[in-house]
Amino acid sequence: GTLSKNISMLRSIKILDLADNDLKGNIPTEIGLLGDLSYLRISYNSFVGEMPSTFKELSQLQTIQLQSNRIIGAVPLSTDVQLDAGQASFISDCGVPTDFEKVLICDNCTMCCNSQDNCYPTKNISVQEIGYKNYLQFIWVFFVSILGASCVLHIVSFGYGEYQKRGRQAVLTNSSDEESRGDKDRDKKYALETVGLDSVYMFFVTNSIWGWLVALATMAVQLGILFIFLEGAEFDLSDDLSDWVYTWKCPRDRDSCKDTTSVSWRGWLCFAILMAAHLLKDLVNGTKLLVLSGKQRHSVRSRIRFFCGGMFLLTISLFTIFVTTVYNMAIATSNTALIENSVIVLFITDLDEMLYGAMLAINRRWVTVKTTEEDRQQQNSEDGRLKIVTAENEEIKADMKEIQIEMEKLRGIVERMQSAQDGAPDKSFNIATAQDEGPPDDGPPDGGGNSATTQDHGGSHDKGNTDAMDTVIGRGISREGSS
Repeated sequence: GTLSKNISMLRSIKILDLADNDLKGNIPTEIGLLGDLSYLRISYNSFVGEMPSTFKELSQLQTIQLQSNRIIGAVPLSTDVQLDAGQASFISDCGVPTDFEKVLICDNCTMCCNSQDNCYPTKNISVQEIGYKNYLQFIWVFFVSILGASCVLHIVSFGYGEYQKRGRQAVLTNSSDEESRGDKDRDKKYALETVGLDSVYMFFVTNSIWGWLVALATMAVQLGILFIFLEGAEFDLSDDLSDWVYTWKCPRDRDSCKDTTSVSWRGWLCFAILMAAHLLKDLVNGTKLLVLSGKQRHSVRSRIRFFCGGMFLLTISLFTIFVTTVYNMAIATSNTALIENSVIVLFITDLDEMLYGAMLAINRRWVTVKTTEEDRQQQNSEDGRLKIVTAENEEIKADMKEIQIEMEKLRGIVERMQSAQDGAPDKSFNIATAQDEGPPDDGPPDGGGNSATTQDHGGSHDKGNTDAMDTVIGRGISREGSS
Protein backbone atom coordinates (compact mmCIF):
# COMPACT_ATOMS: atom_id res chain seq x y z
CA GLY A 1 0.00 0.00 0.00
CA THR A 2 0.93 3.68 0.22
CA LEU A 3 1.15 6.25 2.94
CA SER A 4 -2.09 8.26 2.85
CA LYS A 5 -2.20 12.04 2.90
CA ASN A 6 -4.68 11.74 5.72
CA ILE A 7 -1.72 11.23 8.02
CA SER A 8 -1.93 14.99 8.53
CA MET A 9 -4.86 14.34 10.83
CA LEU A 10 -2.52 12.80 13.40
CA ARG A 11 -1.31 16.19 14.58
CA SER A 12 -0.50 15.03 18.13
CA ILE A 13 1.28 11.77 17.29
CA LYS A 14 4.76 11.44 18.75
CA ILE A 15 5.84 7.96 17.63
CA LEU A 16 5.31 6.66 14.08
CA ASP A 17 6.78 3.22 13.33
CA LEU A 18 5.87 1.89 9.87
CA ALA A 19 9.01 -0.20 9.31
CA ASP A 20 8.94 -3.31 7.13
CA ASN A 21 5.35 -2.88 5.86
CA ASP A 22 6.05 -2.95 2.12
CA LEU A 23 4.80 0.59 1.69
CA LYS A 24 5.32 2.14 -1.72
CA GLY A 25 5.05 5.42 -3.54
CA ASN A 26 6.15 8.86 -2.42
CA ILE A 27 6.24 10.18 1.10
CA PRO A 28 3.38 12.69 1.29
CA THR A 29 4.18 16.32 2.00
CA GLU A 30 1.56 16.26 4.76
CA ILE A 31 4.05 14.52 6.99
CA GLY A 32 5.47 17.95 7.75
CA LEU A 33 2.28 18.77 9.67
CA LEU A 34 3.12 16.30 12.45
CA GLY A 35 4.78 18.93 14.60
CA ASP A 36 4.94 16.81 17.78
CA LEU A 37 6.54 13.80 16.07
CA SER A 38 9.71 12.71 17.89
CA TYR A 39 10.17 9.13 16.62
CA LEU A 40 9.91 8.29 12.90
CA ARG A 41 10.77 4.83 11.60
CA ILE A 42 9.79 4.06 8.01
CA SER A 43 12.73 1.79 7.13
CA TYR A 44 12.58 -1.39 5.01
CA ASN A 45 9.80 -0.22 2.72
CA SER A 46 9.75 0.82 -0.93
CA PHE A 47 9.30 4.57 -0.74
CA VAL A 48 10.57 6.34 -3.85
CA GLY A 49 11.35 9.85 -4.97
CA GLU A 50 12.73 12.76 -2.95
CA MET A 51 12.03 13.62 0.63
CA PRO A 52 9.39 16.36 0.80
CA SER A 53 10.70 19.81 1.69
CA THR A 54 8.19 19.97 4.53
CA PHE A 55 10.23 17.35 6.35
CA LYS A 56 12.36 20.09 7.84
CA GLU A 57 9.29 21.34 9.74
CA LEU A 58 9.60 18.37 12.10
CA SER A 59 11.73 20.11 14.70
CA GLN A 60 10.94 17.71 17.56
CA LEU A 61 12.44 14.63 15.94
CA GLN A 62 14.91 12.67 18.04
CA THR A 63 15.04 9.36 16.12
CA ILE A 64 14.84 9.07 12.32
CA GLN A 65 15.31 5.78 10.45
CA LEU A 66 14.84 5.90 6.67
CA GLN A 67 17.15 3.11 5.45
CA SER A 68 16.38 0.46 2.87
CA ASN A 69 14.08 2.56 0.72
CA ARG A 70 14.53 4.12 -2.71
CA ILE A 71 14.71 7.73 -1.63
CA ILE A 72 16.93 10.08 -3.67
CA GLY A 73 18.15 13.66 -3.45
CA ALA A 74 18.82 15.11 0.00
CA VAL A 75 17.21 14.78 3.39
CA PRO A 76 16.16 18.24 4.67
CA LEU A 77 16.38 18.59 8.42
CA SER A 78 15.49 21.39 10.80
CA THR A 79 18.35 23.06 12.53
CA ASP A 80 16.41 22.81 15.79
CA VAL A 81 16.44 19.03 15.81
CA GLN A 82 18.22 17.46 18.75
CA LEU A 83 18.90 13.82 17.98
CA ASP A 84 19.26 11.16 20.62
CA ALA A 85 22.72 9.99 21.55
CA GLY A 86 23.76 6.80 19.81
CA GLN A 87 24.66 5.47 16.40
CA ALA A 88 21.06 4.69 15.34
CA SER A 89 19.42 8.06 15.94
CA PHE A 90 19.45 9.09 12.25
CA ILE A 91 19.86 6.38 9.59
CA SER A 92 19.45 6.65 5.81
CA ASP A 93 20.73 5.11 2.56
CA CYS A 94 23.66 7.52 2.24
CA GLY A 95 26.32 4.81 1.75
CA VAL A 96 27.85 3.07 -1.25
CA PRO A 97 27.32 1.06 -3.32
CA THR A 98 23.95 2.47 -4.20
CA ASP A 99 21.29 1.48 -6.71
CA PHE A 100 21.05 5.02 -8.04
CA GLU A 101 23.25 7.30 -10.10
CA LYS A 102 23.80 9.59 -7.14
CA VAL A 103 23.91 8.62 -3.51
CA LEU A 104 21.41 10.11 -1.06
CA ILE A 105 22.80 13.23 0.62
CA CYS A 106 22.40 13.28 4.38
CA ASP A 107 24.75 15.65 6.16
CA ASN A 108 23.34 15.02 9.63
CA CYS A 109 22.99 11.25 9.52
CA THR A 110 24.64 9.25 12.29
CA MET A 111 24.62 6.02 10.27
CA CYS A 112 24.81 5.41 6.50
CA CYS A 113 23.62 2.19 4.90
CA ASN A 114 24.21 0.89 1.37
CA SER A 115 22.21 -1.17 -1.09
CA GLN A 116 23.44 -4.37 0.58
CA ASP A 117 21.84 -3.34 3.90
CA ASN A 118 25.26 -2.91 5.48
CA CYS A 119 25.80 0.22 7.54
CA TYR A 120 28.55 2.26 9.17
CA PRO A 121 28.58 5.22 11.60
CA THR A 122 29.44 8.64 10.19
CA LYS A 123 31.57 9.70 13.14
CA ASN A 124 34.87 11.41 12.38
CA ILE A 125 38.05 9.38 12.21
CA SER A 126 41.13 10.31 14.21
CA VAL A 127 42.72 12.67 11.65
CA GLN A 128 39.41 14.49 11.20
CA GLU A 129 39.10 14.98 14.93
CA ILE A 130 42.42 16.86 14.98
CA GLY A 131 41.36 19.16 12.15
CA TYR A 132 42.39 17.44 8.90
CA LYS A 133 39.94 16.68 6.13
CA ASN A 134 41.33 13.26 5.20
CA TYR A 135 44.45 11.11 5.25
CA LEU A 136 45.92 12.65 2.09
CA GLN A 137 45.90 16.06 3.72
CA PHE A 138 47.43 14.73 6.93
CA ILE A 139 50.17 12.68 5.25
CA TRP A 140 52.13 15.75 4.18
CA VAL A 141 52.35 16.81 7.80
CA PHE A 142 53.49 13.26 8.52
CA PHE A 143 56.34 13.53 5.99
CA VAL A 144 57.39 16.95 7.24
CA SER A 145 57.47 15.55 10.79
CA ILE A 146 59.82 12.77 9.70
CA LEU A 147 62.10 15.31 8.01
CA GLY A 148 62.09 17.49 11.13
CA ALA A 149 62.86 14.54 13.41
CA SER A 150 65.71 13.49 11.11
CA CYS A 151 67.20 16.99 11.23
CA VAL A 152 66.96 17.04 15.03
CA LEU A 153 68.74 13.68 15.30
CA HIS A 154 71.44 14.88 12.90
CA ILE A 155 72.00 18.06 14.93
CA VAL A 156 72.15 16.11 18.20
CA SER A 157 74.73 13.73 16.72
CA PHE A 158 76.74 16.68 15.44
CA GLY A 159 76.67 18.42 18.79
CA TYR A 160 77.68 15.29 20.66
CA GLY A 161 80.59 14.84 18.25
CA GLU A 162 81.72 18.41 18.95
CA TYR A 163 81.58 17.74 22.67
CA GLN A 164 83.72 14.60 22.32
CA LYS A 165 86.16 16.39 20.02
CA ARG A 166 86.86 19.10 22.57
CA GLY A 167 87.46 16.50 25.24
CA ARG A 168 90.06 14.73 23.11
CA GLN A 169 92.05 17.77 21.98
CA ALA A 170 94.43 17.51 24.94
CA VAL A 171 95.38 13.90 24.18
CA LEU A 172 95.71 13.96 20.39
CA THR A 173 98.60 11.90 19.01
CA ASN A 174 100.37 11.65 15.69
CA SER A 175 98.32 8.58 14.84
CA SER A 176 95.01 10.48 15.07
CA ASP A 177 94.85 11.08 11.31
CA GLU A 178 95.35 7.41 10.57
CA GLU A 179 92.72 6.47 13.13
CA SER A 180 90.33 8.99 11.57
CA ARG A 181 90.81 7.49 8.13
CA GLY A 182 90.21 4.05 9.56
CA ASP A 183 87.02 5.25 11.25
CA LYS A 184 85.81 6.74 7.96
CA ASP A 185 86.34 3.50 6.09
CA ARG A 186 84.66 1.49 8.81
CA ASP A 187 81.71 3.89 8.85
CA LYS A 188 81.27 3.63 5.09
CA LYS A 189 81.39 -0.14 5.23
CA TYR A 190 78.98 -0.11 8.17
CA ALA A 191 76.63 2.20 6.26
CA LEU A 192 76.48 -0.24 3.36
CA GLU A 193 75.78 -3.13 5.69
CA THR A 194 73.18 -1.05 7.51
CA VAL A 195 71.16 -0.25 4.40
CA GLY A 196 71.61 -3.81 3.21
CA LEU A 197 73.89 -5.26 0.58
CA ASP A 198 70.88 -7.06 -0.92
CA SER A 199 68.83 -3.91 -1.59
CA VAL A 200 69.00 -1.19 -4.22
CA TYR A 201 68.80 1.29 -1.34
CA MET A 202 72.51 0.64 -0.75
CA PHE A 203 73.10 3.08 -3.63
CA PHE A 204 72.02 5.91 -1.33
CA VAL A 205 75.38 5.66 0.48
CA THR A 206 77.50 5.38 -2.68
CA ASN A 207 78.78 7.83 -5.29
CA SER A 208 76.93 6.16 -8.17
CA ILE A 209 74.58 8.62 -9.90
CA TRP A 210 72.69 5.95 -11.81
CA GLY A 211 72.48 3.94 -8.58
CA TRP A 212 70.81 6.91 -6.88
CA LEU A 213 68.34 7.15 -9.77
CA VAL A 214 67.47 3.46 -9.44
CA ALA A 215 67.03 3.78 -5.68
CA LEU A 216 64.88 6.92 -5.98
CA ALA A 217 62.73 5.32 -8.69
CA THR A 218 62.21 2.24 -6.50
CA MET A 219 61.24 4.43 -3.56
CA ALA A 220 58.81 6.38 -5.76
CA VAL A 221 57.14 3.14 -6.89
CA GLN A 222 56.79 1.93 -3.31
CA LEU A 223 55.33 5.24 -2.17
CA GLY A 224 52.97 5.30 -5.16
CA ILE A 225 51.59 1.85 -4.35
CA LEU A 226 51.22 2.73 -0.69
CA PHE A 227 49.31 5.88 -1.69
CA ILE A 228 46.81 3.68 -3.56
CA PHE A 229 46.13 1.78 -0.35
CA LEU A 230 45.87 5.06 1.54
CA GLU A 231 43.25 6.37 -0.89
CA GLY A 232 41.32 3.12 -0.47
CA ALA A 233 41.32 3.65 3.29
CA GLU A 234 39.82 7.15 3.07
CA PHE A 235 36.71 7.53 5.21
CA ASP A 236 34.13 8.76 2.74
CA LEU A 237 30.94 6.72 2.87
CA SER A 238 29.66 8.37 -0.31
CA ASP A 239 32.78 7.66 -2.42
CA ASP A 240 32.73 4.58 -4.64
CA LEU A 241 36.56 4.57 -4.75
CA SER A 242 36.79 3.97 -1.02
CA ASP A 243 37.43 0.40 0.14
CA TRP A 244 35.86 1.07 3.52
CA VAL A 245 33.90 -1.97 4.69
CA TYR A 246 30.46 -1.45 6.26
CA THR A 247 30.50 -3.71 9.30
CA TRP A 248 27.31 -2.62 11.08
CA LYS A 249 23.86 -4.19 10.80
CA CYS A 250 20.52 -2.57 11.59
CA PRO A 251 17.96 -5.40 11.83
CA ARG A 252 14.39 -5.08 10.62
CA ASP A 253 12.87 -6.05 13.93
CA ARG A 254 14.66 -3.48 16.11
CA ASP A 255 15.65 0.13 16.05
CA SER A 256 19.25 -0.43 17.24
CA CYS A 257 22.36 -1.35 15.27
CA LYS A 258 25.38 -3.48 16.13
CA ASP A 259 28.94 -3.86 14.87
CA THR A 260 29.61 -7.30 13.37
CA THR A 261 33.40 -7.02 13.15
CA SER A 262 35.36 -9.65 15.07
CA VAL A 263 38.73 -7.90 15.19
CA SER A 264 40.13 -8.15 18.73
CA TRP A 265 43.27 -7.19 20.64
CA ARG A 266 44.85 -10.50 19.62
CA GLY A 267 44.65 -9.55 15.97
CA TRP A 268 46.25 -6.18 16.63
CA LEU A 269 48.96 -7.88 18.71
CA CYS A 270 49.80 -10.15 15.76
CA PHE A 271 49.78 -7.05 13.57
CA ALA A 272 52.29 -5.33 15.88
CA ILE A 273 54.55 -8.40 15.88
CA LEU A 274 54.50 -8.51 12.07
CA MET A 275 55.36 -4.83 11.82
CA ALA A 276 58.19 -5.13 14.33
CA ALA A 277 59.66 -8.26 12.74
CA HIS A 278 59.61 -6.77 9.26
CA LEU A 279 60.33 -3.07 9.81
CA LEU A 280 62.09 -2.65 13.16
CA LYS A 281 65.46 -3.37 11.56
CA ASP A 282 64.96 -0.62 8.97
CA LEU A 283 63.87 1.83 11.66
CA VAL A 284 66.96 1.13 13.77
CA ASN A 285 69.30 1.20 10.78
CA GLY A 286 67.81 4.44 9.49
CA THR A 287 68.39 6.01 12.89
CA LYS A 288 72.00 4.81 12.92
CA LEU A 289 72.63 6.34 9.50
CA LEU A 290 71.29 9.66 10.73
CA VAL A 291 73.69 9.44 13.65
CA LEU A 292 76.57 8.76 11.23
CA SER A 293 75.56 11.81 9.20
CA GLY A 294 76.47 13.97 12.18
CA LYS A 295 80.06 12.71 12.42
CA GLN A 296 82.46 15.48 11.40
CA ARG A 297 85.19 13.08 10.30
CA HIS A 298 83.27 12.50 7.07
CA SER A 299 83.12 14.78 4.07
CA VAL A 300 80.02 16.87 3.41
CA ARG A 301 78.97 14.60 0.54
CA SER A 302 79.29 11.48 2.64
CA ARG A 303 77.24 13.05 5.42
CA ILE A 304 74.54 14.07 2.94
CA ARG A 305 74.41 10.53 1.62
CA PHE A 306 74.13 9.10 5.13
CA PHE A 307 71.41 11.62 6.01
CA CYS A 308 69.36 10.88 2.88
CA GLY A 309 69.76 7.13 3.27
CA GLY A 310 68.65 7.22 6.90
CA MET A 311 65.73 9.57 6.27
CA PHE A 312 64.49 7.51 3.31
CA LEU A 313 64.63 4.30 5.34
CA LEU A 314 62.65 5.92 8.14
CA THR A 315 60.14 7.41 5.69
CA ILE A 316 59.39 4.14 3.91
CA SER A 317 59.18 2.18 7.17
CA LEU A 318 56.99 4.64 9.08
CA PHE A 319 54.74 5.29 6.07
CA THR A 320 54.25 1.54 5.64
CA ILE A 321 53.23 1.19 9.28
CA PHE A 322 50.82 4.13 8.97
CA VAL A 323 49.20 2.90 5.74
CA THR A 324 48.88 -0.68 6.99
CA THR A 325 47.23 0.53 10.20
CA VAL A 326 44.63 2.80 8.61
CA TYR A 327 43.88 0.31 5.82
CA ASN A 328 43.17 -2.42 8.35
CA MET A 329 40.97 -0.03 10.30
CA ALA A 330 39.02 0.53 7.07
CA ILE A 331 38.51 -3.00 5.78
CA ALA A 332 39.54 -5.64 8.36
CA THR A 333 36.51 -7.55 9.64
CA SER A 334 38.34 -10.37 11.47
CA ASN A 335 41.73 -11.16 12.97
CA THR A 336 42.70 -13.33 10.00
CA ALA A 337 41.70 -10.59 7.56
CA LEU A 338 43.82 -8.11 9.54
CA ILE A 339 46.89 -10.37 9.26
CA GLU A 340 46.27 -11.04 5.56
CA ASN A 341 46.02 -7.33 4.78
CA SER A 342 49.24 -6.65 6.70
CA VAL A 343 51.16 -9.29 4.78
CA ILE A 344 49.92 -7.89 1.45
CA VAL A 345 51.04 -4.36 2.26
CA LEU A 346 54.36 -5.55 3.71
CA PHE A 347 55.07 -7.34 0.44
CA ILE A 348 55.45 -3.90 -1.16
CA THR A 349 58.42 -3.13 1.09
CA ASP A 350 60.36 -6.00 -0.48
CA LEU A 351 60.40 -4.36 -3.93
CA ASP A 352 63.88 -2.93 -3.34
CA GLU A 353 65.29 -6.38 -2.58
CA MET A 354 63.45 -8.02 -5.48
CA LEU A 355 64.77 -5.38 -7.89
CA TYR A 356 68.27 -5.94 -6.55
CA GLY A 357 67.91 -9.67 -7.25
CA ALA A 358 66.72 -8.96 -10.80
CA MET A 359 69.66 -6.63 -11.47
CA LEU A 360 72.05 -9.18 -10.02
CA ALA A 361 70.67 -11.88 -12.31
CA ILE A 362 70.93 -9.67 -15.41
CA ASN A 363 74.39 -8.23 -14.81
CA ARG A 364 76.36 -8.63 -11.59
CA ARG A 365 78.44 -5.53 -12.32
CA TRP A 366 75.34 -3.33 -12.01
CA VAL A 367 75.18 -3.95 -8.27
CA THR A 368 78.92 -4.18 -7.55
CA VAL A 369 80.04 -1.62 -5.02
CA LYS A 370 83.66 -0.49 -4.92
CA THR A 371 85.59 -1.61 -1.84
CA THR A 372 86.76 0.94 0.68
CA GLU A 373 90.38 1.89 1.17
CA GLU A 374 90.52 -0.31 4.23
CA ASP A 375 89.37 -3.30 2.20
CA ARG A 376 92.03 -2.64 -0.42
CA GLN A 377 94.76 -2.26 2.17
CA GLN A 378 93.66 -5.42 3.88
CA GLN A 379 93.65 -7.28 0.58
CA ASN A 380 97.14 -5.99 -0.27
CA SER A 381 98.38 -6.96 3.17
CA GLU A 382 97.01 -10.46 2.80
CA ASP A 383 98.60 -10.80 -0.64
CA GLY A 384 101.96 -9.64 0.77
CA ARG A 385 101.83 -12.12 3.61
CA LEU A 386 100.97 -14.89 1.17
CA LYS A 387 103.99 -14.05 -0.98
CA ILE A 388 106.29 -14.09 2.07
CA VAL A 389 105.00 -17.43 3.24
CA THR A 390 105.36 -18.88 -0.28
CA ALA A 391 108.98 -17.68 -0.51
CA GLU A 392 109.82 -19.13 2.88
CA ASN A 393 108.33 -22.45 1.86
CA GLU A 394 110.40 -22.51 -1.31
CA GLU A 395 113.58 -21.74 0.67
CA ILE A 396 112.81 -24.52 3.14
CA LYS A 397 112.27 -26.95 0.28
CA ALA A 398 115.67 -26.03 -1.24
CA ASP A 399 117.40 -26.45 2.14
CA MET A 400 115.79 -29.80 2.68
CA LYS A 401 116.89 -30.97 -0.75
CA GLU A 402 120.48 -29.89 -0.03
CA ILE A 403 120.39 -31.67 3.34
CA GLN A 404 119.13 -34.80 1.62
CA ILE A 405 122.08 -34.76 -0.79
CA GLU A 406 124.56 -34.28 2.07
CA MET A 407 122.99 -37.12 4.00
CA GLU A 408 123.34 -39.41 1.00
CA LYS A 409 127.03 -38.55 0.83
CA LEU A 410 127.39 -39.14 4.55
CA ARG A 411 125.74 -42.51 4.32
CA GLY A 412 128.22 -43.58 1.60
CA ILE A 413 131.16 -42.48 3.75
CA VAL A 414 129.87 -44.36 6.79
CA GLU A 415 129.38 -47.51 4.76
CA ARG A 416 132.93 -47.31 3.41
CA MET A 417 134.35 -46.78 6.91
CA GLN A 418 132.49 -49.79 8.21
CA SER A 419 133.83 -51.89 5.33
CA ALA A 420 137.42 -50.76 6.09
CA GLN A 421 137.10 -51.62 9.77
CA ASP A 422 135.74 -55.09 9.06
CA GLY A 423 138.69 -55.78 6.66
CA ALA A 424 136.40 -56.38 3.80
CA PRO A 425 137.63 -55.25 0.35
CA ASP A 426 135.95 -52.15 -0.85
CA LYS A 427 136.69 -51.41 -4.46
CA SER A 428 134.77 -48.27 -4.46
CA PHE A 429 136.69 -47.10 -1.42
CA ASN A 430 140.06 -47.93 -3.00
CA ILE A 431 139.14 -46.23 -6.18
CA ALA A 432 138.00 -43.13 -4.30
CA THR A 433 141.14 -43.21 -2.20
CA ALA A 434 143.31 -43.59 -5.22
CA GLN A 435 141.57 -40.72 -6.92
CA ASP A 436 142.00 -38.53 -3.84
CA GLU A 437 145.66 -39.43 -3.27
CA GLY A 438 146.83 -39.42 -6.87
CA PRO A 439 149.54 -41.81 -8.33
CA PRO A 440 151.72 -43.70 -5.75
CA ASP A 441 155.23 -42.45 -5.01
CA ASP A 442 158.29 -44.56 -6.03
CA GLY A 443 159.21 -45.84 -2.61
CA PRO A 444 161.70 -48.47 -1.44
CA PRO A 445 161.25 -51.90 -2.92
CA ASP A 446 161.12 -53.59 0.35
CA GLY A 447 157.73 -54.51 1.90
CA GLY A 448 158.30 -52.49 5.11
CA GLY A 449 158.31 -49.18 3.33
CA ASN A 450 155.12 -49.95 1.44
CA SER A 451 153.45 -51.10 4.60
CA ALA A 452 154.29 -47.90 6.46
CA THR A 453 153.14 -45.80 3.57
CA THR A 454 149.92 -47.68 3.37
CA GLN A 455 149.25 -47.28 7.04
CA ASP A 456 150.03 -43.57 6.92
CA HIS A 457 147.67 -43.08 4.01
CA GLY A 458 145.00 -45.16 5.64
CA GLY A 459 145.23 -43.23 8.90
CA SER A 460 145.10 -39.83 7.28
CA HIS A 461 142.19 -40.90 5.08
CA ASP A 462 140.20 -42.15 8.08
CA LYS A 463 140.79 -38.89 9.88
CA GLY A 464 139.68 -36.88 6.83
CA ASN A 465 136.53 -38.94 6.52
CA THR A 466 135.74 -38.48 10.19
CA ASP A 467 136.15 -34.69 9.90
CA ALA A 468 133.98 -34.63 6.79
CA MET A 469 131.31 -36.66 8.55
CA ASP A 470 131.31 -34.31 11.54
CA THR A 471 131.02 -31.33 9.23
CA VAL A 472 128.04 -32.80 7.32
CA ILE A 473 126.26 -33.88 10.49
CA GLY A 474 126.76 -30.43 11.96
CA ARG A 475 125.38 -28.73 8.85
CA GLY A 476 122.44 -31.10 8.77
CA ILE A 477 121.59 -30.49 12.39
CA SER A 478 121.98 -26.74 11.91
CA ARG A 479 119.66 -26.71 8.88
CA GLU A 480 117.10 -28.93 10.51
CA GLY A 481 117.07 -26.64 13.55
CA SER A 482 116.66 -23.50 11.44
CA SER A 483 113.91 -25.07 9.34
